[in-house]
Amino acid sequence: MKPLKKEEKILIFLIVLSVSLGTVLEIFNFLLFAGIPMINFLIHISAVLIIFLPIFLTFYLRRLKLIEMESVFIEFLKDMVENVRGGSNIYQSLQHLKNTNYKSLTPYIRRLIRRTEMGVPFEKAMILFSEEVGSKLVSRIVLSLIESHNFGGNIIDTMESLSQIVLEIEKMKEERKTYVSAQQITGYLVFFMFLGIIIGMDKVLFPQLTKIFLETSPASPLEAGTAGIGGIPPEAIKAFEPLFRDLILIQGIFSGILIGKMAEGSFIAGIKHSFVFSIIGISAYYASKLI
Repeated sequence: MKPLKKEEKILIFLIVLSVSLGTVLEIFNFLLFAGIPMINFLIHISAVLIIFLPIFLTFYLRRLKLIEMESVFIEFLKDMVENVRGGSNIYQSLQHLKNTNYKSLTPYIRRLIRRTEMGVPFEKAMILFSEEVGSKLVSRIVLSLIESHNFGGNIIDTMESLSQIVLEIEKMKEERKTYVSAQQITGYLVFFMFLGIIIGMDKVLFPQLTKIFLETSPASPLEAGTAGIGGIPPEAIKAFEPLFRDLILIQGIFSGILIGKMAEGSFIAGIKHSFVFSIIGISAYYASKLI
């Protein structure tokens, strides 16, 4: 059985801790605040955040780290190409880069260099390096380099070509991000319009309908058969409160995920927008109830 990495151990610890704390908070909420809807709901949301927020942050920070490492890896390849073109072989080139700072990729590169110093073949050291980094892009580049080397190709020319291809891919991603920024702004506007409509219905439309109901309701049960009743009774309006709240949550969650997928190509990136939408939406809704 393959031993767990340090990051995997930290993630498991965070999952166990957050689920335990969230469960305790839910039990506490059920026992003490089951009869107070607003407090019950707010504590329930807090418990959900306690359970999922640390896990989301772990994955999101890991994604940011991967993006940085993929970007720096291209710089590493270009530096290797420059050194080899200057007359060094691959192993000498790695030695020249031993003290270069490659940000979050530095520890992985130093382990790669140590392995080659201990006699591990370059191909095997690079495979281990790509497995430790855990990036699909880095793994594809490494496999392409190894295939080129095994079939007698010029590994330096391959490195240079691959670095250019990846740079083009990164440029296309940036162009796509710029292009979809307008859609992202539209997504925010749509959510806030939806939120405004919900709050408007709750604060303006429904009170008016209640007023109409009270004005047109029969004075006595005997008149109920002949009087025309309009509007909505106050009891019915109260039933809409959890419905409006849940609609805001659903709209916020799915709007955020959609924006993240369009703008950054990742559902994980969309969850941060979902948190923003949900927190702003629920806060605005309950703030309007207190006014």
